[in-house]
Amino acid sequence: MGKLTVVGSIAYDTVETPFGKLERRFGGSAIYFSVSASLFTPVYMIGVVGDDFDLNFLKRLEKRRIDYQGVEIKKGEKTFFWKGRYEGDMNEAISECTELNAFQNFKPILKDIHKDTTYLFLANIDPQLQVDVLNQIEKPKIVICDTMNYWIKSKKDVLVELFKVVDGVILNEAELYMFLEESVQKKSINYLEAMEKLLNLGPKVVIVKKGCYGVDAMSREFFINLPAFLTKEVKDPTGAGDSFAGGIMGYLASKDLGLDKKSMARALAYGTVTASYNIEDFSIFKLYNITKKEIENRFRMLKQRIAL
Repeated sequence: MGKLTVVGSIAYDTVETPFGKLERRFGGSAIYFSVSASLFTPVYMIGVVGDDFDLNFLKRLEKRRIDYQGVEIKKGEKTFFWKGRYEGDMNEAISECTELNAFQNFKPILKDIHKDTTYLFLANIDPQLQVDVLNQIEKPKIVICDTMNYWIKSKKDVLVELFKVVDGVILNEAELYMFLEESVQKKSINYLEAMEKLLNLGPKVVIVKKGCYGVDAMSREFFINLPAFLTKEVKDPTGAGDSFAGGIMGYLASKDLGLDKKSMARALAYGTVTASYNIEDFSIFKLYNITKKEIENRFRMLKQRIAL
């Protein structure tokens, strides 16, 4: 079994969808990833909160094999806050308010317990922070990073350097083309060429999230296309990408696997079914209470759905 660590945001979220509204509930990339990955393996979580954060919640995470020694508590400051809403098909969040608060000046200094991490996930945060954390890991086996349009626009030069040294990159199709200074509407290169261009920067695998249309993964040896696990209930897509990444990394770390085609195909499938539970309720309500048995049931169902 490998040792899995995540660095990302820990937040209070206020979310409104056609199915209701939830005020100041637990969220953030590190939370969604950790709860998801912990279905497969223990997780070490690195992040920062203000002194307004409910520490009893962190203690409850221990029941899910999540170690929060790496969570810094900044006295006199508030926790990262995000407010957003979803409309229509809920494929994209409409951000209404983002308050970085304690996260604004976060400079993670890893404890000794984190430095021998073998599987590292750099969640969607400032790419300079991602680089700083990676530089503190002694001998990582697999490092995968996430990013978003904001960082692509504001810190592309740092991302370019980061992509040279990580093993995998996760992003969506619009972000893929944005990184290549294209647009999905007026692209001059096709989808596969776009993935190849990103792959040529250095990562071993590029993973493109496509929401209800599934996911694609490309390496120099393989291409994998996997459908989404469609469910009848979609109440809140917040954190779906992070829970998807948690399923991928959690599975790989639990088996101490590499990025070969068979391992990646199964990891992507586990990420897909884990995310399918996440979207069925607000915050981490559903994700926190499901069991590994339920994950395995949907994994088998997904295999049956794609059988030729």
